[in-house]
Amino acid sequence: MANNNLYIDQKLENPAMRELLVKRKGVDPSNKEEINNVMGSLIGEIVMNARFLTVVSFNKKPVHGTDGTLTLQDNTNLNFTMLNNSSNEHFFPVFSESEELAKWQNVEIEHTIQIGFDAIASMIVSNKNCGGFVINPFSDNMTVSREITLKWLEKKQMMVNGHAQHVISPDSKYEFHSLSPYPMLLSNKLCETAKSLPVNKMWLRGINLEGNDGYLLVVDFTGDRMATFTELGNSAKQFLSNKSLHIIDCKEKFGKIAIENNIPIFSKD
Repeated sequence: MANNNLYIDQKLENPAMRELLVKRKGVDPSNKEEINNVMGSLIGEIVMNARFLTVVSFNKKPVHGTDGTLTLQDNTNLNFTMLNNSSNEHFFPVFSESEELAKWQNVEIEHTIQIGFDAIASMIVSNKNCGGFVINPFSDNMTVSREITLKWLEKKQMMVNGHAQHVISPDSKYEFHSLSPYPMLLSNKLCETAKSLPVNKMWLRGINLEGNDGYLLVVDFTGDRMATFTELGNSAKQFLSNKSLHIIDCKEKFGKIAIENNIPIFSKD
């Protein structure tokens, strides 16, 4: 997270989120069209625009900058407070406004920072024990599961970047197919990029996923998933010819299915 974008211990107001959350509460449950419209606007605001407060502690005290704001020292570790539900699942609590955070009773709040959806999703992806996140747990209590978070992240990445760091369920409707004609320029660019990344092997396949035709890149890697996948995806942009590129980890169940009996396009030997 960029130090200068954390807004440490600063007040947050979120009028757009407040308006949409009020509409969510007041929507007629029998009016499916109204529900879809309100939820579509709310999800769009969460994913594309909104910032949220979250409670955090640091292993080093933040310092005051020349403008009076707090900044983190180098190599500061951030520890986030989590909530458990009745099933003892861990969820990441976020708050749309400062007054929503004030509703959290009997908790020691050392510091707060402001983060957007990408940062929330990144932390959920990197923590397999996290079940998702919950917005305003002491009022609106809007819970977003891990699975839904990853779907929202994928849709945003597809819309903004043209590729996505995908988490595909084996229950998804899919069909693999041969790449004909073979996308040599795409394959060469991916292999060239992989040479400078912590990538061990890669497999490239054609896939029709939920009725949409595209490419599937399965990656055997070490280190930072998001940084590695983003670098690969960005390098592939100009060679996609309006198709989607889904990037997945070879260790995931779907990744193992996809590479079975297939030869990698790249192997760092």
